[in-house]
Amino acid sequence: MKIKTYCILVGLSIIVYSDTIEAKWPRWIKEIGKLIQQPTAQDTCPPAIEGAITDNITARLKERLGQPDKNTIDDASCLNKTNVFAIVQPTKESQIKEVINFARAHDKHISIAAVRHSMGGQTFYPDSIIIDMTKYNKMLSLDHVKKIAHVQSGITWATIQDHVDDYNLSIRAMQSTNIFSVGGSMSVNAHGMDHKAGSVAQTVLAFRIMMADGSVKNVTQANDPELFELVLGGYGLFGIILDAQIGLTENVAYMPKIKFVKTTLLAQNLNNILGNPNIGIFYAHLSTSPYSMLNDALLYQYEFQTFTSKIPHLGQARHTRFKRLILNLAKKREYGRHLKWFLEKHIERFMQQCKHPILKYKCLISRNELMNDSVPYLQHALLNSVDILQEYFIPAKNLDNFINVLRQLVRQYNINLLNVSIRIVHKEDIFLNYAPTPRVAVVLYFNQKRNDSDVKKITTFTQALINSTLKLNGTFFLPYQLYYTRNQLKHSYPMIDKFFAFKRKYDPNLLFMNEFYSKYAE
Repeated sequence: MKIKTYCILVGLSIIVYSDTIEAKWPRWIKEIGKLIQQPTAQDTCPPAIEGAITDNITARLKERLGQPDKNTIDDASCLNKTNVFAIVQPTKESQIKEVINFARAHDKHISIAAVRHSMGGQTFYPDSIIIDMTKYNKMLSLDHVKKIAHVQSGITWATIQDHVDDYNLSIRAMQSTNIFSVGGSMSVNAHGMDHKAGSVAQTVLAFRIMMADGSVKNVTQANDPELFELVLGGYGLFGIILDAQIGLTENVAYMPKIKFVKTTLLAQNLNNILGNPNIGIFYAHLSTSPYSMLNDALLYQYEFQTFTSKIPHLGQARHTRFKRLILNLAKKREYGRHLKWFLEKHIERFMQQCKHPILKYKCLISRNELMNDSVPYLQHALLNSVDILQEYFIPAKNLDNFINVLRQLVRQYNINLLNVSIRIVHKEDIFLNYAPTPRVAVVLYFNQKRNDSDVKKITTFTQALINSTLKLNGTFFLPYQLYYTRNQLKHSYPMIDKFFAFKRKYDPNLLFMNEFYSKYAE
């Protein structure tokens, strides 16, 4: 098996690093060329915003009254294309206030969007005005002594990283990739690789939010704990986050240590990692190879080290085409999924660990570099399929049972599972709480076809997996496809009706709307 895999690897490497795919080459080589391609601008997912209003906002919105909804919007699943009244891209606070005044005067709903990687219509609603915050993205100030960044909510974590890197500072909590906006991460209360930092909510010191009546509130956990806990993880239903003060940390150095274990030993290893103060970053990947499906795991442990020289500046993503090819092969063929795991287990693992003393410090990696993953290799030109995320939060003692159920359901429904990540999540204090106790986060990344048959299959699979999750006292994350039932939502989030009641308290006319609220609250 290993010899065959090496032959495939060598052949693919020759193809990937060739500059052109000649027309006279065999068809299978040209097909591989397609798997390498980055999508063109019009084929990106989520699709680029077109026809957005950027100035003369009130006048241009008035022009749309009585006209059919010509603007459309979709999220990163590209399964939820929706007609909307208008899309506005503000750059100033006064423009956001204009939209609110117009919407209130003309009985229009408002939805708030940015990078649009929530996958179930959480960022839009039919016939609504979309406020696209991606151009409301300034770094307002940086206090490098107190380690606080004051930023507008549309800024991405990547932009913050570029700013703070010069001061040897780093972000404390964000997703495992840096493409998301601060406001979006706050609205889902995202978490990431740093198992010590907790979620984004743990690092938000204060924020300003524009409410449904157009007023602006300065919110901290001390001066307004109720609104603080509702907005963080509130999916944009309580107002528009204008800016936030985010706590930072030092840009320390780590030495990678990658350990191979059987998944039956995962819970035991997680306890050891939690008790080891030397480990600063941790996550794990589970095998999705058909030969070892969810039986094997790689534990990525990054231990604190001291740089002997100045920490280098952030670099650019490397080997993008090769990574895209391997991932796209995994979507197409079983051997592709085996090859992907083989490369991670043997090649990538070897390259990241320098065990020889002379090479040791060549493998040191800064915190910023480790968290500087913009995942360009996830962008692909396979327009008939989409990549989907789901996430489940399981008590550590029930993790082995959850993995067994997941394996069974993946095989039963023939799910094209590409990656499974494991992270550690602390007890949370937000209102819509996905971690009322410490949990293990299991993140699923899979590919599905863009057709009704696959949507139906994934819906059935998701509901079955959620039922098993609930039996194991687990919960599921809400930023993804709305495949779960109202009863499953209520079981996982027993406070959901009270959450919706608070929504009506702060926004009685339902100015701020999205598909999530529409489906489950009304």
